[in-house]
Amino acid sequence: MTAPDPVPGQLARTRWARGLVRALYREQRGRSGALRVEVGRRMPGSRSYDPANPGEGGLPPARTFRLQIALGGVVARRAVTRLPYSRRIYTDQGDPAGAHNDSTGRDW
Repeated sequence: MTAPDPVPGQLARTRWARGLVRALYREQRGRSGALRVEVGRRMPGSRSYDPANPGEGGLPPARTFRLQIALGGVVARRAVTRLPYSRRIYTDQGDPAGAHNDSTGRDW
């Protein structure tokens, strides 16, 4: 468990955080849409939390998590059709549109 996890989540350093990220990606697998998980900064526990006696109340230290699900299918198609051609990568016919970027013209 000391090796990096193959599932995205660079700051998921604890077993619990890696397990949460892994479970979220496994749950999303096979469904429409893309999942993005961001493991944020560490939040300190409340002053009333006592690690020696957690039953007394208070909030333990934790990490913040941000989840984003980018829907595909009909929702994505509707979002694209609202964009003007100048902001699209491809036209409805599949030709390059205004926001298309040709990588062959780059010098790097």
